[in-house]
Parts: sequence; C-alpha cells; structure tokens
Amino acid sequence: MRHTAWLQAAPRAPDNSKAEPVSRLKRQQQERGDARWQPPMPPVHAGHHLLGYLWEVGPTMPAGMGQGPVTQQELAAWQHNTGIQLQAWEARALRTLSVAYLGAWSDAQDPNAPPPWRPEPSAQQLNTVADTLRDRLRKGAR
Repeated sequence: MRHTAWLQAAPRAPDNSKAEPVSRLKRQQQERGDARWQPPMPPVHAGHHLLGYLWEVGPTMPAGMGQGPVTQQELAAWQHNTGIQLQAWEARALRTLSVAYLGAWSDAQDPNAPPPWRPEPSAQQLNTVADTLRDRLRKGAR
C-alpha cells in the first residue's frame, strides 16, 4: 500500500517552478514512452480481496483542507450500496490500509522521499555489481 501511494504521489516542485506536479508513476511511464507500463510491485501474501475493496471505496476521501482516511461511515455506506458485508476485522484492516496509504502519500510529497520498497535484484544484476566491485578493488590494489 505504501509503495502504491509513493508511486501515485506528485512530489512538490521547487518554489520557483510553475510546472504542474506529476506523479512518480506518470513520470516513469512518460520516460518509458508507455502510458500502460506498470512497475514491479511488492508481493501481497494475503488479503487480495481487501485491496480490491479499498480501491473500490477509495484509499482516501476529502476531509477538511485535504485528504483523510476512509471513515467507518464511508465503509458502512459502501457496504450498503454494494451488498457486501465486511467482517469487523476486514473493516479495521481497510481503515488501517487507508491510514497507511494516506501517511505514505503525504510523506511522498517530498521530492527526496525514497521508495518504501525496491524489487529484489536478479542474480544477473548481483553478478554485475560483484564484477564491478571486484574490478575496482583490483585497480585500487595496484
């Protein structure tokens, strides 16, 4: 959830910039020239249905002067409208996911915010790094 929020956040532009903020995902898609490209995502080991529900409800909702987490009232209205009856633990989990998304999205407004998740490097990438490091150490030892 936090990685999705990081990708969807549009980092603040420098104070003197008049450029329209663009989400990290949109920027990556533009750099690749493919509007449908999706980056690798962290594995989800359980609760796939909850993620689907959260995207249906919306990970956040308007609140005051910005965004807020999904409320119990919003979840109750969603359940009524869809005919889906959440168990108590599912409703709590959806609120927890919403709060996590909102916190990560807020933190990701910082242009220097690191991604909360990175894919595991492949064996080939690890070998390349090892070869490069070995070559540099050999050159330094001469």
